[in-house]
Amino acid sequence: MVVRSPPGGAVGDLVPPPGATTFQPLRVRWVVERTFAWIGRCRRNSKDYERTESSSEAMVQVSSIRLMLRRLNKCA
Repeated sequence: MVVRSPPGGAVGDLVPPPGATTFQPLRVRWVVERTFAWIGRCRRNSKDYERTESSSEAMVQVSSIRLMLRRLNKCA
């Protein structure tokens, strides 16, 4: 899977602000890591079991759809 950047250029602001002397968690990075962790809970996504790149991408999409359906079901 290829990540494409938006027309403006950068995907997100992942560099610490100038003058930061202490550790400050970056909001965008946590969102991405959390999403990868949720998708990684599915067994077929935990390792590279798929033979082709397209089937691996399809499994990530199926996992994401499954995750969203579970969340929507909780709200209803």
